[in-house]
Amino acid sequence: MIWMLRSTRSGWVFNPYTADDPHLPAVDIRRQAVGLDNAHSLEDDLGELDDIHIMPECHPPAPPLTPLTVPGSKRAAESSATEELGHQPSAHTMQHIRETASPIYTDLQTEDLSAAKGAYSALNVKIPEPEDLRPIVDSKDRIIAVMAGQPSDPAYGSSCMEAFDEIMLEGEAAKFRKSSAHRHGCFPAVNVGISYGKGQRVPSRLQNGVLAAIINHLVGSKAVIRMATYASASYNLWAPRLHDHYEEHLQALYTELPHLRSNFPRSVFPCAAFNFGGSVWTFKHHDILNCPYGWCAITALGCFDHRRGGHIILWELKLFIQFPHAATIFIPSATITHSNIPPAKGDSHISFTQFFAGGILRWVDNGFRTEKEMAKADPAAYAKMVACKATHWEMGLGLLSRLDEILEPA
Repeated sequence: MIWMLRSTRSGWVFNPYTADDPHLPAVDIRRQAVGLDNAHSLEDDLGELDDIHIMPECHPPAPPLTPLTVPGSKRAAESSATEELGHQPSAHTMQHIRETASPIYTDLQTEDLSAAKGAYSALNVKIPEPEDLRPIVDSKDRIIAVMAGQPSDPAYGSSCMEAFDEIMLEGEAAKFRKSSAHRHGCFPAVNVGISYGKGQRVPSRLQNGVLAAIINHLVGSKAVIRMATYASASYNLWAPRLHDHYEEHLQALYTELPHLRSNFPRSVFPCAAFNFGGSVWTFKHHDILNCPYGWCAITALGCFDHRRGGHIILWELKLFIQFPHAATIFIPSATITHSNIPPAKGDSHISFTQFFAGGILRWVDNGFRTEKEMAKADPAAYAKMVACKATHWEMGLGLLSRLDEILEPA
């Protein structure tokens, strides 16, 4: 046969040569097995072999002088970038999500939801299939919430199960009190990140005291970081203006207070909550301190049958939603009343949430000061800010995407 000159992608060249096919007689390998399966006959007559043409010696070409790309270096660089910046969905993936998402239409008048004056804080059934990526749309075609599901990567569910195991393990190490009731439910919950409110003059990072080591370990977990990164990337897909609004305010905050840091790389949520206990379900409530026109991200975790428990209920929308392990949902938690039903007996269910306090947005918009400080230092700017409060809610609604904007991007 004739062997052609070939080279690999790395530049190495196979040795060219010409040789004839050697002809060897077929050997009858059928045996009369006696005793052992691999017994061999001693009387096989192979006959004489044909002549074999020995290949002439020749030396392969010298390796190229230019440095070659080390196999795997590109993959290593991509892995390093992923660790630093998180998983970034491709344009093809984002377009596929848009095209396959089936919206849920409601008759909700979003502008009628209750928000405090200034819209920096809020005033105090159908069952969609859980596998679907489904935006929830109000009467004016605004996307007000999203069943964001999870990435198509099969490893993502396993990664979220690792996060579940870590949260459960750290929860046991924390030795929470058996009575951990609060206004959201009867389970231990720990917030981590940047907060502002309750008399604070400036936003600051929460101090977790004796739980600091446990919470820091969870925040540094690759599995938890992957969940958080997916939430921010998905947020940007479904509400790009709202995402940019969050990001711009956070960048201004970090510039003004450089000692503050985000919980996760590329995250647009300054605060997160780990809900411990193994049987997490919430009372009917609003998260009144969160940005009323913004979304919080909720991710369900655990070993549970989502058809028998763990559903999330959005009361004004009259939606009763199956909420399986590793799925994420975005809701305006300050203005939509929501709750969960308990998991089935024997099931384990917890959750991980990320959110943005409206007070942080207000502090940045007021020139990095409280309203009292603003009124004293700049009465004219204060008067203008007070006048703008009447229309701030409409401004926030304008940041929401309309369905056609997402399904048919420019």
